[in-house]
Amino acid sequence: ESHAILRYLCTTRNISDPWYPVDAKTRAQVDSTLDWHHTNLRRGSAGLVYAQFLAKLRGMEVHESALVETQAILKSSLQVLERRLKQT
Repeated sequence: ESHAILRYLCTTRNISDPWYPVDAKTRAQVDSTLDWHHTNLRRGSAGLVYAQFLAKLRGMEVHESALVETQAILKSSLQVLERRLKQT
C-alpha cells in the first residue's frame, strides 16, 4: 500500500518533478520501479530479515538452503537496482 499512498499524495498535493514526474513516460518508469520493488527487492530483504532475526527470536529453525536462496534473491535484486539507477 505504501506505493499507492505515495502516488496518491504526489498526485493530490501537486508534488512533481523530481519526486513524481508529470511526464507520462517518465512517471511510468518511476511506477515500474516502485512496482518492481514489491516483487523483487522486498522479497529478498524481508526474507533475509526473517531468516537472520525473526525466526531466531521465535525459536524457529532456519534451513541453510532457504537462507542461501534469500541471499541470492537479494543480491540479484540489488544488482538490477544498481543498473537501473545508473541509467537515470
